[in-house]
Amino acid sequence: MNKMIPVARFAALAAALVFACLSIPGRAAEPSAVLGELARQMAEARADPAKARNARCPSNAGVLAGVPLGQVLIELGQPNVSGQDNSLTYSYGRSNAGERGGGFPELTFRFNGQGVVSGVECHVAK
Repeated sequence: MNKMIPVARFAALAAALVFACLSIPGRAAEPSAVLGELARQMAEARADPAKARNARCPSNAGVLAGVPLGQVLIELGQPNVSGQDNSLTYSYGRSNAGERGGGFPELTFRFNGQGVVSGVECHVAK
């Protein structure tokens, strides 16, 4: 005899399966979540120089390829540097004018002709 799964039980099983698929380790993060986390980390690092020096380049910045310029500006605000090569650079820390040093990450977003992120580079300010 073939038993049918009750609708409520099937819905609960389907929801659990969807949740499990969405929480698989290594799954690419959503760009808006990555931008939100970057904004939070940058704000914390800028408020506390010790946190800025302990900050690391994000490992998931590649997921931001294809994000529109407007979304980057909304999430991260005005950049520290706006390059003539269609790039925006955001620093995790602050250096005093004329002072070398830092030791904190800087993220550079490069944009293509359509105004979307074509790449993200991160390096430690020197």
